[in-house]
Amino acid sequence: MIFNKLIYLPVIILLLQSCTSTNSETTPETVFENQFIAAKKEASDYIRKTIQLSDSTKGISIHGIRLKNPKEIETFYTTHHFSPGWLKHSDNMGLINEMARYIENIYYHGLNPSDYLADTILHYSQLVQTNKNLLLQPDFIARFDLLLSDAFFSLSQHLYYGKVSPKSLSAGWEIDQVKPALNFTSELALFLKGAQSLNSFMQRFYPSHPGYNKMVTYAQLLSETQKEDSFLVIIPENKITLHILEDSSYNEQLVNRLRYLGYTHQTLLDYTDSLQNLFTAIKNLQEHYGLNQDGAVGKRTYSALNETTEEKLGKLFVNMERLRWMPASFSEHYLLVNIADYTLDYIKNQDTLLHMRTVVGKDARQTPVFQARMTYLVFSPTWTLPPSILYEDVIPAVAKNIDYLQKKEMIVLDRSGNSVDPNTIDWKKAGKGNFPYRIRQKPGGLNALGRVKFMFPNTHSIYLHDTPSKSFFQRDSRTFSSGCIRIEKPIALAELLLENNSAEWTEEEIKEAMFSEEEQIVTLKEKPDVYIYYLTAWSTMTGEIHFREDVYSRDPEILKALQLTKKK
Repeated sequence: MIFNKLIYLPVIILLLQSCTSTNSETTPETVFENQFIAAKKEASDYIRKTIQLSDSTKGISIHGIRLKNPKEIETFYTTHHFSPGWLKHSDNMGLINEMARYIENIYYHGLNPSDYLADTILHYSQLVQTNKNLLLQPDFIARFDLLLSDAFFSLSQHLYYGKVSPKSLSAGWEIDQVKPALNFTSELALFLKGAQSLNSFMQRFYPSHPGYNKMVTYAQLLSETQKEDSFLVIIPENKITLHILEDSSYNEQLVNRLRYLGYTHQTLLDYTDSLQNLFTAIKNLQEHYGLNQDGAVGKRTYSALNETTEEKLGKLFVNMERLRWMPASFSEHYLLVNIADYTLDYIKNQDTLLHMRTVVGKDARQTPVFQARMTYLVFSPTWTLPPSILYEDVIPAVAKNIDYLQKKEMIVLDRSGNSVDPNTIDWKKAGKGNFPYRIRQKPGGLNALGRVKFMFPNTHSIYLHDTPSKSFFQRDSRTFSSGCIRIEKPIALAELLLENNSAEWTEEEIKEAMFSEEEQIVTLKEKPDVYIYYLTAWSTMTGEIHFREDVYSRDPEILKALQLTKKK
């Protein structure tokens, strides 16, 4: 037995020596990581000096690049003892490369990658790929980390609040951007804990509109096919409006263009079915552009057919930004009026109870974007002419023909409300500053406000109202008012608004009040918010992309501001 133990003893000693030798061996990876840890500690000191020694008037600069978020940078790094947040480990380049790709793809959100140091961050990433030893240089680690954090702060804030300030626009956007306040330094710290991918994490900053992600996806799809944008339809001006059965010489162009746009898969025209597939494809296009679905190629359908990929991308980008300006949520009870879509939706408890067409302000008297709260209705309203209509339209008309007032059932009132004989007024000399009267239209079938108006007091003197001119609702373009919004279904809207009032209002009672000779004011028990906004592109929840004509030419100003590199 002793002999056997003596035989095994050298073997055991050799094994122990082998294990000791392996554990004491240092791999190149371990050496690099230890060197990186030492460099990272020095980088913390570099970050601290960069922040603390920065010029308060000039902010923080990194190799000539002025950081756009100095307050957030200082708060974040001070809170974390100036330690690098992105380069916590030498193998964190996967995360940083993900950031570089995300910034590059921010183009599909309508934002400019240059605002988020796209070229600089990509350059730094490529430098590390060719020379990993740069991660052992404290100043390089510090600079790279600061640049990444600054890009994150700009990116997250622009996605959450928007890049362009609505207040800077010439047309104005007076809808309150009610959103929970975010601490973006805390958001960065949360992200760097590594619980989510960057793409998933950044979605917390996206607008709450359910179609926003679909718009981003569609923008990417359009960008990928942009070089193939051809097959334009060329029709002489004298041929519009075109009916596919009456003039078939353009049908080949129509099929090619509609196939490219995705409205048909048809490759050959089939005259045996009376071109039903082509007719259906045109109607589908018209539906997605908010046009009357008649299958005829009129001026606006022709324009929709030939809208280029670049133009569509521009609309998507502009309207993603508009969605970023919208409130994070609405109340349980509200009305949405999209000026560019000429529509109104009545929404309660997330259900759309009523949808209708509208008529909005003509170009010279554009309907503004704003919000207010509806408080009362006026049945059988009188109409006191606002100054713009009084001086620009009515007084010139009366000066030409004194009978104009009688035909329109209008009366002249002095400042005390007393009736004045219009024949006693020199209408040719009447104008701003020398017309001490008001003109009021009586209730009735000729009243420009129709039989009811829906009031939400605001500084613009804008409201919803009925109209005697019902034919306008059948038009594709409906910019005919003087700023107020004419609605297609006033009785239905009145019924919904009054259903919870203390006194019961039946349809018959509403009609009786509407067709009375006396004005009647009804205060609403439930007072819904009204949002009058302007969208020329959006996606439905199912991913259907809709485009509308930029009727007030408001898109270019926003698109230009989005494309500019923002300086802070």
